[in-house]
Amino acid sequence: MPRSCIPALAFLIAVAASLPLHADLKISIQQTDGRATTTRTDYYKGQLWRSDREGGTYSVFNSANHRSLTVDTLGRQYSAATLLPAPPPDADPDQTFVVESETKDTGEQRPMFGHTAHHFVTTERRHTEYRDKPPSEIQQAVTDGWYLDIPGRFAMLSRIGAVAYIAVGDRAAMPKIAFKVTGLRPQGLPVWEKSPDRLLEVTALSEAPLDPKLFESPSDFRRVSNLIPRQHLSWSDMLHLHWQQFLNWLSSF
Repeated sequence: MPRSCIPALAFLIAVAASLPLHADLKISIQQTDGRATTTRTDYYKGQLWRSDREGGTYSVFNSANHRSLTVDTLGRQYSAATLLPAPPPDADPDQTFVVESETKDTGEQRPMFGHTAHHFVTTERRHTEYRDKPPSEIQQAVTDGWYLDIPGRFAMLSRIGAVAYIAVGDRAAMPKIAFKVTGLRPQGLPVWEKSPDRLLEVTALSEAPLDPKLFESPSDFRRVSNLIPRQHLSWSDMLHLHWQQFLNWLSSF
């Protein structure tokens, strides 16, 4: 296998292991998928991450102890769970999902939210190779984005590499996965990122210290066994949950 072609899990492990913990951040986000536009607010403090979504619900993830909270503010109830690390399934030897990623730093910079934003354009080409038949048609996606010089791991913000993650998260049928990477993956906090099926914009950013109580279970709410089956989770919310489970699996190395 060429040096530029590495298994997806090895690639993601290297990326996740190299990222530092967060300073305190509060980020307001507007995201448009097709014709639907949603807003949410994310909070980061060390190994804690909270995401407030429309409809009065929010989730808290603690990567230090693998704990998760799901809170329904309208119903004044919450559930808590421990997300146990679990290895991925064996790869299917009959097919290989190939992601060719090429990132170019345009050299453009601009001040945003008190930081310097850098302009990157990433082209991803994806196809599936089979053992006993011709490969599938190549699908190409170009992501144009601006990224602040704030280091960290920002779950569910950047869409780059998401196809590979979804494939890893699908435990029912997982093909062998390979990356062919050219250029340095965009670093820092995505504040504007446009791909064929999504536009993400950070509309406000604060670096003021956050109250630790934001990440604790509400003392005056009723605890229930599990909120998740009682509500319809969007594709984005499900990825929030699976992303944290994946990070917990990485921590077992």
